[in-house]
Amino acid sequence: LPTYMVDVWVSGSDAAGNPFDTLSNTVMTPFATWPLSLIGPSIALPSSVALWDDPSPAPNQAAVLDIQASNEGGTGEVSFVLQRRQDAGFWAEIAREDLTAAANADVQVQLQVMADGEVGDRLEHRLLLLVDGVEADRMPVAPLLLTEEVARDGDALREDLGEQRFSLFLYVITMMSVSAAVWMLVMYRRIKYGDEEVGTEDQTKAVMATMGAAPKALPALADLPPPSGLNVESATPVPPGLVMPTSEPEVVAAPAPAPAPAPAPLTTDDPRGLPPKPPTGLPAGWTEEQWAHYGWSFLDAL
Repeated sequence: LPTYMVDVWVSGSDAAGNPFDTLSNTVMTPFATWPLSLIGPSIALPSSVALWDDPSPAPNQAAVLDIQASNEGGTGEVSFVLQRRQDAGFWAEIAREDLTAAANADVQVQLQVMADGEVGDRLEHRLLLLVDGVEADRMPVAPLLLTEEVARDGDALREDLGEQRFSLFLYVITMMSVSAAVWMLVMYRRIKYGDEEVGTEDQTKAVMATMGAAPKALPALADLPPPSGLNVESATPVPPGLVMPTSEPEVVAAPAPAPAPAPAPLTTDDPRGLPPKPPTGLPAGWTEEQWAHYGWSFLDAL
């Protein structure tokens, strides 16, 4: 308490044996009241901060409790005591820090303990504040939960390699097998086809060379056959001024034309389908069948 009152009563007798008793020396009315005040340190643990650096350490690992408190009183000797609850139910002191707290100043203390126990144990702690050797305040501290040690950085990498050594070995064997299969495939194609690239060359130049080697020739007018019913060898010239008699031409009914066979639908082996025709039409000398088979090669060459 920062301040408190002390009640005083008087008992006994004088040298003659007369008891000392007055009206103001009863249980309800003390003989005197003396006001006292605390002039030493004044630290409130509930308003302080006490946190573990690692609330879940591994067994037999060190844990540090960081304490930050504020002294609102005067200068004096204080002690921070950390106790752990035992199996029997009592509290045992495991760490202690004695220091001099300055007036109206902050106090920082670190208490280090060992996490004794096994994985899964729960270690309960409490913190005591002693002023001049007398307990002034206490507060519970968050318990420690023991867990398995987690490897980090290089240790974690070594553990992973040790645990997954068989998986890593299978991965290496698989990659080597795939590489060997690809190499054997390449060597087989070279042995069978040589250095030529099968099925990948451009066919445009070959098609144009084939078309240019045998161009289509148009027949001359002199080579055209004479019209039907006219004998050129027996024809005689007509003298000038002589008019040949004309007769009505005999109308002969032309035979009905035979129905033209339906053209076969155009197909192509290219997965892209039939190639689109250029806006200016097919190239000179190309047919629909040629364009269906070699049109994509022509467009790719462009």
